[in-house]
Amino acid sequence: GLQSFVVKNNMSLTEEQKKDIVKHFVKFSPAKELQSVVKSVKKLVGDAELMKQVLPEACHDHNTFNLIAVSVPDSERKVVLSEHNEKDLTHFYDPVGGKILEVDHEKQEVTGVEDAEEEDTDIRKKMQEAADKYLKEHFKGGAIGVYTTKPKDGEEDDCKLWSGVICIGNEVRNKNSCWSGRWKSTFVVALKSESDGKVTGKLNDHVHYYEEGNIQMESSKEHTVEISGMKDEAALLKKVIDTIRKLENDFHTEIDAQCSGMADYAFRSLRRKLPITKQLFDFGSSAHKLAGELKGKEK
Repeated sequence: GLQSFVVKNNMSLTEEQKKDIVKHFVKFSPAKELQSVVKSVKKLVGDAELMKQVLPEACHDHNTFNLIAVSVPDSERKVVLSEHNEKDLTHFYDPVGGKILEVDHEKQEVTGVEDAEEEDTDIRKKMQEAADKYLKEHFKGGAIGVYTTKPKDGEEDDCKLWSGVICIGNEVRNKNSCWSGRWKSTFVVALKSESDGKVTGKLNDHVHYYEEGNIQMESSKEHTVEISGMKDEAALLKKVIDTIRKLENDFHTEIDAQCSGMADYAFRSLRRKLPITKQLFDFGSSAHKLAGELKGKEK
């Protein structure tokens, strides 16, 4: 484990440094690999008491940072876990169901449900309806959350119509092909009136390939789009979704363009050079002897 590695290399780590190592590995675990990473980190650290202290917060940070979606009991819906609908470390607001969900972050499961006191708004419901339709059209799986936000202390709120955040989280994994991937995006929506608003988006894509190796690729981008001149609320909400669609499609196109050239300038340098037989060269003496005999026959 980590302790034997430290002793072997004449190193010394404080308990806080060990905790930081655990938090880093867990927070940045690849898509659908949290439980696998946690299992490996437990062996690496070799300190059950330390893991018990740090793991709940570390798994919480992973789930909220990566916009992990959890299934709602007795429902086909999923809820995105984020800082925007978080009540405390283990409780999250589900505005669609009007519930507070208790979450086991390591298992990524809902373990309890209770009624919420918050009152939903008509405009949030309309935005959620449009967002759900968008998710169904463009994603296989995943979830989309629409959460109303309030200005922080000391900040002015000039969004008379609505201000909120739209969070999209989706993960896929193909064990047979040894890859996993995550798409997450956050859009801060500020609607000043029925005709004007602004959308600020942060988009991120993370792919992990692990067939006889470990290659990870991450791409991200940020955009801000001003919206103006809409004739009414319905047109404004439609423009918000259209803006999200364009930003995500453009980001996806950029990633495709980058990946199409990777075989030539990136992966090629990582591949082992093989002879025409596509077999690794045998450096044994018998192989050298055979090569010499074949060369002699050619003469």
